[in-house]
Amino acid sequence: NDITSEYCRRRKGVRVQSIVRELANERIDIVPWDPDPEIFVARSLAPGLGRAPGALHSRSDYIRKRIANVAPEERLPAEAYTSTADRQVYDGVMADAEVALRAGQWVIADAVFARPEDRRAIESVAARTGVPFHGIWLEAPTKIMTERVDRCRNDASDATAEVVARQTRYKIGEITWTQIKNDAGPNAACRKVRNLVAG
Repeated sequence: NDITSEYCRRRKGVRVQSIVRELANERIDIVPWDPDPEIFVARSLAPGLGRAPGALHSRSDYIRKRIANVAPEERLPAEAYTSTADRQVYDGVMADAEVALRAGQWVIADAVFARPEDRRAIESVAARTGVPFHGIWLEAPTKIMTERVDRCRNDASDATAEVVARQTRYKIGEITWTQIKNDAGPNAACRKVRNLVAG
């Protein structure tokens, strides 16, 4: 969790250095804990994907705040969630991903991807840049997703229980990506995704 991460970073990294010595100088990553599996999976996988400093985590919540020119944790009004604004956000996810991929970095594109055209668009970015694409669809029961957004604090996501309810009514269409249940918590989801990407 964040408290543990802060403890590990203090005192000139003494705790981290002792762990590294125990692991025969193997590199370790300190990843802030998050109860949201999507965020925790991305944070956990990114440092170890591709060349240093790891994969770009292109997260739609951050891009939306960047477009609005506000701090990531600042909540946006409902007007910031129009279909036009959504299009700008997804265009930003695609643009960031393509720039990073052309520079030789891995990318984790982190968004809802409820619309089939958005899923096709990110697949096309991978195809244009000549890299493999792993489409991963994390899903959980509505009750669990609602509990997660209710617990969310100081995060870039503006999702509420009302937003979750609305998302369950989206016309998602056929899912051709690998579907992973993330109802067992972040660690279980992370293991499943890591095994898929490593395979």
